[in-house]
Amino acid sequence: MRFRFVTKGQCSRRVWLASASAAALIATSAQAQEVPVQEKPGSGAPAQSASSTTGDTGTPVNGTLPRDGSGAQTAVPADSAGTIAQADTSANDPAGGEIVVTGLRQSLATAQALKFNSDQFVDSITATDIGKLPDKNVSEALQRISGIQIDRTFGEGSGVQIRGLQQVKTELNGRDVFGGSGGRSLNFEDVPSELLAGVDVYKNPSSKEIEGGIGGLVNLRTRMPFDEKGFVLSASMGANYYDLAKDARFNGSVLLSKTWQNTGIGDIGFLFDVSTFEGVFRRDQASIEPYVDVTNIPGREGQVVSVPDGAGIQVTEGNRKRRGYYGAVQWEPASNLQFYGTFFRSQYDLYTPNYSSFVTRGTDTSGLANLTPNGPFTFANDGSFLVGGYAGLVPAYSQPPYVNTALSLANNTQAGFNKSVTTDYAGGVKWQPTDRLHLNLDVQYIRATAQNESYTAFAQKDLASYYVDLRGDLPQIVFGGAPGGAANSDLSAYRVTALMDHFEDSIATQKAARFDAEWDFDNSLLTSLQAGIRYTDRDAVNRSTPYNWTGATNTALPLNSALVPGILNPYDTLFDGKGTNIVGAVPYISANLFDNASAAFQSIVGRGLSTFTDQDVNTQREKTYSGYAIAYFKFDAGLPIDGNIGVRVVKTTTEGIGSTRLTYRDSLLASSQSITVDQPFSASQDYTKFLPSLNLRGHITDRIQVRVGASKGLSRPNFSDLRAIRNLSLNYTATTNADGTAGPFVLNGATGSGGNPALKPLTVDQADLALEWNASRTTFLYGTVFYKKLKNFTTSRLFDVDYDVPGQGTRSFQYTALVNGTKGTVKGAEIGGNTFFDFLPGPLSGLGLQANATYVDSDAPGNGGVLFNGDPAPTQLERLSKWSYNLVGLYEKYGFSARAAYNWRSKYLDTTAGNGTLNVPIFYRAYGQLDASVSYNFNPKVSVTVDAINLTNSRYDSYQYFESNPRNYELNDRRFGVTFRMRN
Repeated sequence: MRFRFVTKGQCSRRVWLASASAAALIATSAQAQEVPVQEKPGSGAPAQSASSTTGDTGTPVNGTLPRDGSGAQTAVPADSAGTIAQADTSANDPAGGEIVVTGLRQSLATAQALKFNSDQFVDSITATDIGKLPDKNVSEALQRISGIQIDRTFGEGSGVQIRGLQQVKTELNGRDVFGGSGGRSLNFEDVPSELLAGVDVYKNPSSKEIEGGIGGLVNLRTRMPFDEKGFVLSASMGANYYDLAKDARFNGSVLLSKTWQNTGIGDIGFLFDVSTFEGVFRRDQASIEPYVDVTNIPGREGQVVSVPDGAGIQVTEGNRKRRGYYGAVQWEPASNLQFYGTFFRSQYDLYTPNYSSFVTRGTDTSGLANLTPNGPFTFANDGSFLVGGYAGLVPAYSQPPYVNTALSLANNTQAGFNKSVTTDYAGGVKWQPTDRLHLNLDVQYIRATAQNESYTAFAQKDLASYYVDLRGDLPQIVFGGAPGGAANSDLSAYRVTALMDHFEDSIATQKAARFDAEWDFDNSLLTSLQAGIRYTDRDAVNRSTPYNWTGATNTALPLNSALVPGILNPYDTLFDGKGTNIVGAVPYISANLFDNASAAFQSIVGRGLSTFTDQDVNTQREKTYSGYAIAYFKFDAGLPIDGNIGVRVVKTTTEGIGSTRLTYRDSLLASSQSITVDQPFSASQDYTKFLPSLNLRGHITDRIQVRVGASKGLSRPNFSDLRAIRNLSLNYTATTNADGTAGPFVLNGATGSGGNPALKPLTVDQADLALEWNASRTTFLYGTVFYKKLKNFTTSRLFDVDYDVPGQGTRSFQYTALVNGTKGTVKGAEIGGNTFFDFLPGPLSGLGLQANATYVDSDAPGNGGVLFNGDPAPTQLERLSKWSYNLVGLYEKYGFSARAAYNWRSKYLDTTAGNGTLNVPIFYRAYGQLDASVSYNFNPKVSVTVDAINLTNSRYDSYQYFESNPRNYELNDRRFGVTFRMRN
């Protein structure tokens, strides 16, 4: 009888071959690595998202991947002839000794085998040992995969886009996983990489994968007790130094695992893994404020020129803490029956004190006509601004904290406290009642929370001026005059004018259950049939207050008042010493003011902290009912072909619960009262989608194959966009009688804004075509072209909403919210490969190379508006670079492993309507970063790794639509780390 469990990590197409020759090959590989051979599948993940990508390391040998030091293994699906693409075991080094696949070679060989043998399009990253992903951050590891681009937050990888799309679904061991902030996915910053055995990326998922990611699906894989027999103890300890922050923090992890075979109640295994990481950071920024057209430049009178209306700096110094806990149990009372359970908890804490200083008119569109030039102006030959600045009076601002005063030097002190926790409980049973039938029942409960406290203290100095010089690599920004102008350290000249607070407190829970079945066929066109059903019940409560500004009760409160303790003058130089001519030492209120925020708000602005109102609470309920069926087949049509065809049917029901806030007057009389009322509001919808998929693989030779994949997918809207929260207002104009007394009000419109609980999911029709060459165990080349047709993008539009106004009947409000309807396309190509130069003599045979490049073009909705100069808004996808590449140099020999990885991406659109820049689109310039690591194995059980992030000390620079108009210069820490690893 053939024995196999169908799991997320074990493709339903794979066959466990228990032949003597296979056992001998596996044993040979294991002995070379001095680890035992595991004879059972180890993953406890469910079959709903079955794939061929669970394994950690190794190359395929008759259907089973050999282990690395962790003992993990993975089976790989057979090809159409019933055999497995073999690793090249014939290559020897020049000295005649066999080249053993370990470390970097082992990781590359595993990823290569998984990609080549998978029944669909998939890329994998594998840990070369316990707690040892190639990068310390999951996002930073993912950026090495072609087609993936990442964002960075305070120098650390965070958000992921796959082929330009941010709608990426995240899974943990094949199960849905998410954060508590109202989104659909988990932020990779939240997950300690030490808990993971590997990461799989599906760019064109099949029908058996859980729906939800039109960009793709990222599955995080953990280890299971049966991955390795006996007792396992693995530990790591290290530290990281951050060069801008000039500080270091420690991190570490411990894994314990124990299995017992052939007990009176069967085989049992337990595993526990804990990880802790702490980091500090500093981010330096210099910003140029919006460009406006003016005509009062000396020497250019009557000419329209575009100049910035201010400039400033921001410095963020903070710390992050990441804690991870993972436990797993497996029990096999019989050879065809297994019970399993897992517990996963990730906690992420982020503290971000930020100090910023600006001289600017903000978004005032009246230009700089009322200001006096502050020194000579210089322009480039093309007319773009290079040098200049202003001083003088400005018109009154309409909102606090701005008042009718001279152009001001504004100093902000911000403090953000963020905490996110995701806890996942899962378990199930796998049963093989016959040699053909495989059954899997899996249940899950997940709870995610997100909390945020944000505070700002605003201080300003009147009669300010600024002068900017953009001719160098970094700008020169002077407050108080031209270079050599007045200092800014007089505390009595600054007034504390306002405080702001903002709070978020959200929670999301989901219960999920699934049942999967598979039937195998022999000697048939069909090789297997899979089918499954899945049910989820999700609740999300997202609480978020407005950013609540309140003016100081004493508008003459100086910065050196006893009510404002802790004044800082910390930033004489910026940008690692290179920004010596940027602003200088400006005084700030210390962020320690908010250690007791309640007392600060009472004493300075005379109120308590903000609380949640009905309009601040967005409640969502969502249920999904899904089922899939997929058939695997093989045949010969002049060349061997195998593949699968399937369909997934998904019904979604949603309900948004919130409130409608109505503001109106009880009459048009001059004596009428303005009334604001909140009324409960809820809305629901349901929709059913059919998601077919097809994957074909043609084996041109044993080592060359062509793939074709096509599927339909969806991504549901974020809960924040589905919120059932509306704000409606009847708008009035006051009149005056002939005698000067107040006259009646005149109704001049009804407007509103808020969420749209009727939003439909974004859908995609997608196709991939790939050619792959598995030249040897660590030499692989591939090329892929892809096309995505997208429907139901959301854009902000006006539409009518009817609502009953008390005593006035039904009114029609012009309501602004997101709506569906627009379309877009994404198309491109990927090319890549890897190799080790085993043919080179002596030490050079340890050299290797990994490289890939991606081209992505898009056509997506812009903001529907027109730029200030009459140009249409950009229509490409936000945060998408057309070009990106990775170039990774490798070395592994004599116990040493070294890796130098350069990642580059071309310019990209950050937003079509920049905040604080008069809604001008903001672009980021091209960016490249070099990371490196060197490891040495003292013996098979003890190693040390030294790594460095951003050796090139690269900056993030952006501009305001025109490349000659800079917006932001940003520098983050370089990170240098050392880690010791030990195992039994």
